[in-house]
Amino acid sequence: MFLYLVFASIEVTLGVEGRPKIRRACLNTIDSLLDLQWNRPNDNCGTFTHFNLYGRDNPLNIYQLLGTYTDYSLTSLNIKLKNLSNWEFYLIYHTACNGIDSIYSDTIQIDNIAPPDSELDSVSIDLTTQKTIIGWSSNTGTDVMGYYVYYITNTNAIITSTSSLSYLDNGARDPKLSALSYGIAAFDSCQNASLISVPHSTIHLQSV
Repeated sequence: MFLYLVFASIEVTLGVEGRPKIRRACLNTIDSLLDLQWNRPNDNCGTFTHFNLYGRDNPLNIYQLLGTYTDYSLTSLNIKLKNLSNWEFYLIYHTACNGIDSIYSDTIQIDNIAPPDSELDSVSIDLTTQKTIIGWSSNTGTDVMGYYVYYITNTNAIITSTSSLSYLDNGARDPKLSALSYGIAAFDSCQNASLISVPHSTIHLQSV
């Protein structure tokens, strides 16, 4: 006698699945406007109904409901907060295929930490253009988006922003007329900027 065992193939389909991952929370210190961005979870069987945003402005406080949203396509929000405190947030997506479960995101705080300071490692004159060319090493921060290049004067004006590690100054500044001073500062995805580096200057020589 032979015994046959047959195993059925069972396919399980989930609804809203996978935790929403909050990417960044940036706060404009001028108007207390929050820029929140995240990766939304999947909605495999169309059971999404809404998601809620919760936040608190102090670790000793309980989280409060800041808003309810029914647009599944949203991956960012801009809302005005009541103060400039160090807020923290999380999202809850409703509802999974079973009609009961809800999906919680991670918790994130306002990003108000600037990258480490950057320093120039070279300031010279490009032989072809006779313009200033400056260079620096890559910043060690994990969330560096680019660098502000400063012309160092009494006002320390930003002359450009760049993701490169060098800059050729093709502006009106002429290193043949006088020595020119420059600095840089690194900035992150929330526009938090490090301190301006120690100034470096071109050398202006006159023959006698």
